[in-house]
Amino acid sequence: MGTPRRSGVVADSHQRIVAGGRRRIISDEIDRIRREVRERYAEELSEAGLLRRLRLRLRIRKKMQTRIDKVAPSRGLYAKR
Repeated sequence: MGTPRRSGVVADSHQRIVAGGRRRIISDEIDRIRREVRERYAEELSEAGLLRRLRLRLRIRKKMQTRIDKVAPSRGLYAKR
């Protein structure tokens, strides 16, 4: 058969893939995004009825997740140095 293929991923002895790395690395950025999105919808939420509030909360959650995924993809691997 031939020689085995080598992965293009290289890590030195100081890097390790860590559990929860995404949240640890970008926790400040996540907090900032959440604050901005909540502030954007604050007035609308305060004036809305029950059903409208529920819809807005779903929209807020989706908006936050979209922005967070742009900053740090959820399927990525994060290394600790």
